[in-house]
Amino acid sequence: MNMTVVPVTKNTLTSQTRTLPEGLVFFWVDDDEMPRIFAKVVLAAARADMSSSQIIGEEFSEASTCPQRVMALASTHGEDCVIVVLDQNIEYSEGALYGTELCMQIRALGFRGTMLINSANDELQDERDYLQAGADGSIGKGISGGVGVILAKLAELHHVTCSSRLRPAT
Repeated sequence: MNMTVVPVTKNTLTSQTRTLPEGLVFFWVDDDEMPRIFAKVVLAAARADMSSSQIIGEEFSEASTCPQRVMALASTHGEDCVIVVLDQNIEYSEGALYGTELCMQIRALGFRGTMLINSANDELQDERDYLQAGADGSIGKGISGGVGVILAKLAELHHVTCSSRLRPAT
């Protein structure tokens, strides 16, 4: 048996070394109560601006105004300081909203800040769909590793988004 050994050097600029800046404003939408409670834990751990951040989704009327709310936050705080987290399947008796559709609407309004989908639908094809809709990435609801892993992923996505201002608005 022959084996080829390929040395791998660790990239020191990975998500493991990145941290989110303190005071970011989060806009988090989920129709289920437990993810909204978990969002509060994530925001506290991220040292977010809790007075300006919004965790919504209990009612259709508030979730349906998501694009306008995001743009108002971006106008007030700057899009580099706003992170948008959208559930993919947001369902109410009045109808359903989809994170990918909200993402496209927000991008169409000119938002170029960090935006991701947080969904139980976290297969590779799902992530491709989220990226095609304009999200910068996704985080599965069943992610192992807890808050630390989520913060690392958020930090990496935020860094990439802020570094790629050359990306034209869609």
